[in-house]
Amino acid sequence: MIDIIKKYYLEHGYKEFSRISSNLLCRETEDSFYNVLLVRYSENVSANEYIESVGNIKGMQRVTGAFKNYPADNVKFLCIMVFSDGLLDDDKRQIIEHIDGLWVVAEDSRSVHVFENQPEEFDSSMEGLKTTVRSVKKPKPFVPWMTAIIILSNIIIFFGMYFWKNGELAESIVQGYADSYKTVIENREWYRLFTAMFLHGGTMHLYSNMLLLGFLGYDFEKKLGRLYFVLLYLGTGLASSLGSVFYHYSRLDPAFSLGASGAIMGVLGALCVIAFLKRKEDGASLFRRIVFYLGYCLAQGMLETNVDNMAHLFGFIAGGLFAFLTKSWIVEKEAEKDSKISA
Repeated sequence: MIDIIKKYYLEHGYKEFSRISSNLLCRETEDSFYNVLLVRYSENVSANEYIESVGNIKGMQRVTGAFKNYPADNVKFLCIMVFSDGLLDDDKRQIIEHIDGLWVVAEDSRSVHVFENQPEEFDSSMEGLKTTVRSVKKPKPFVPWMTAIIILSNIIIFFGMYFWKNGELAESIVQGYADSYKTVIENREWYRLFTAMFLHGGTMHLYSNMLLLGFLGYDFEKKLGRLYFVLLYLGTGLASSLGSVFYHYSRLDPAFSLGASGAIMGVLGALCVIAFLKRKEDGASLFRRIVFYLGYCLAQGMLETNVDNMAHLFGFIAGGLFAFLTKSWIVEKEAEKDSKISA
């Protein structure tokens, strides 16, 4: 939406004021200097940060002397902020109340809103802006296909294990596809490192894992893409299985290990690294999600018996390492997703 609005103003004589921000557009006339600042609202940025940022843009522009030849009353400023929807929370209301010269564009309804004490017209552009916004095709809702495929695969395999031939198949599947140091190291059945990720020991084990995977998968797949998510999930799942096998080998513990939790902990480990990398932009929002996820994992471990904590630990470490090694790509991808004020 930002690019569409920007194109409209550029086509009507505005130019980028690149010394401050590529989303600050200006147009000079004989008697007035018009400024339009385009901003996308994100829940990860506080209202105070937006208010301060818009104020800084105005201040920086004055310092540059961009409109020194114009009387103060003839310098016009408008901030167009794009919301994903028209619902107002406390942060949005605070922004509307404290930023002078603000129009709000709601993406879901493709409409322009002007609130009380805000200008109803700016450089004769209101009607043109409304027409431009209405012409934008409504974005399709995001569907996390990869997460859904992984969850569905786990569910199908689980019910196949426990209900095929009245449960007779369950034990043979565990014996044939779960991992242990004897089967993997001694028998060199390396495929078990992968197949064990899709087996579960009970309904609670499956339910708790798939519920957390649904939360994490949607978040990651939407932010960083399907390919990144599936590589992260499978890679950390294999790492957790391998780490668990060698740990149990060191203790000569022949127990079988199975479940998706190692891969899920890998996704959580990556999220912790991303939270650190994006701490200034995402602030408390991402931190709250991490606390929730970690609390959920802790409760899961307390409620379930025979939890393979080493698989969890190796998966978590592998996920953090994966995110750290790809941090430059993550930052670049996040910047594309969230268009914020940039100087």
